[in-house]
Amino acid sequence: MTAGSGQRLAIKDTGSALLAVIGAVAVLAAVGFATAAAARNALDRASVRGDSNTAYFLARGGIEAALHGMSVRIGQRQPLPRGRLLGRYEFSGGTVVVSTVSEAGKINVNRANREALAALLQGLGVGVANAAQLADRILEYRTGLRKGLPRRFALFARPEENRRSRSSFQRRAASIQMIEELLSVRGISPELLYGRFEPRRAADGDSRGLRRIGGLLRFLRAQGPALVDVNAAPREVLLAAGMEPTLADRLVVARRARPIGSGDPLLGMAIAQGSRIPLAPSADSSEWMLTSTARLHEDRATRSVTAIVTTEGADREIRIARWYERAF
Repeated sequence: MTAGSGQRLAIKDTGSALLAVIGAVAVLAAVGFATAAAARNALDRASVRGDSNTAYFLARGGIEAALHGMSVRIGQRQPLPRGRLLGRYEFSGGTVVVSTVSEAGKINVNRANREALAALLQGLGVGVANAAQLADRILEYRTGLRKGLPRRFALFARPEENRRSRSSFQRRAASIQMIEELLSVRGISPELLYGRFEPRRAADGDSRGLRRIGGLLRFLRAQGPALVDVNAAPREVLLAAGMEPTLADRLVVARRARPIGSGDPLLGMAIAQGSRIPLAPSADSSEWMLTSTARLHEDRATRSVTAIVTTEGADREIRIARWYERAF
């Protein structure tokens, strides 16, 4: 081997070693970047979870503050609100808004007729044909309960699976006890019961965020009389009763200034048009739905919770009957 060939081999070995070192450095750099990105993502997820938990407990604090305000009103013999903003609270971490809906302003699902149920479903975005079909199925389910059927709650979507299921809860002949039972009716989805979000469209057709569509749980109740309080009924309920949209809007605006009384001309017009549901200027209610929405500063997170509260006894003691980890 000559001196020249030996020198070329040495240079070749040196070049191979250099390429190996460069490759190893590149691999280590890629691993380092991947680890840093994973750590950053984990920190971001932890931050999001922390903000979400903070907003959740702020929303719970709003419910507690609202319940305290209701207790004070009861102690002072003041009337409780029927359907409006209950309070706005400023905390160090964010803002909480609590609204209330009186159960007296909802439709009793055990007493409503087919036309009222179909109209309410149409108002929630269900097509005319599907709304009529769902209303018929609700009436069929309600009639079956009064005859003692079904003997068990429907746990599955397909009837054959329900027949094979072994439930320890045997039903008696009764009416609908909870609105959640409507999930047993074929075609009633969780989105239709609890509500959903839809894109908010601008005039030019572009999307402008999301808007919430309320579910049946916000407009139906299972207990109480058939009468609906016009001072507490949401607009969707007024439309389901048969009112024209213009009259429903007039009534909603008028009752913000003062309650609609028995001698108010608007009440006579509402009763004349709202023939599907019996309407009254005031219906006693011992239940309210409270919805608390917390929004952190800089819009870092938003959470909502809902509670069904009741008043019991001569002292009208407030009790939380149902609690939902979401808003309707």
